[in-house]
Amino acid sequence: MGKILGSETLLLGKAPSRARRIARNGDTIVSTVRTYLRAITGIQDPPPNLVVSTGFATLTPGSEIDGGYFSYLAQTEQFIQEVVSRSTGVSCPAITPTELGNIHITYPPLPTQRRISGIKTSITLLREKRASLISAAVTGEMEVAL
Repeated sequence: MGKILGSETLLLGKAPSRARRIARNGDTIVSTVRTYLRAITGIQDPPPNLVVSTGFATLTPGSEIDGGYFSYLAQTEQFIQEVVSRSTGVSCPAITPTELGNIHITYPPLPTQRRISGIKTSITLLREKRASLISAAVTGEMEVAL
């Protein structure tokens, strides 16, 4: 799963006009430029008034789609390939938010989506734990019980 790497505080009046969409819990943000870089992540427990950069589209799932599942779906190879194929331009391919919104998706019933989202979250947490353990072992900051 992608991660938000940084943020800065701006007065709303000084933010670019296209950057005035507040991201909400459960939203997924998708880079609309250089789409082949796969800059996609779900928004979980955002700080108040988190505004997304102008280079991203904010996708808000409807009531029939779980936000975690939607984020997972948006990061699948099939979805990314669809985004890339609809992008235009050579040196800096981009997709418009309208074209992004025209991508059709299929999804299972809500209880199944929630189970898939829970499994995906568990996998992500396990990967983070693994990376932490490897780092601690390499730096010698870990005690090993035999």
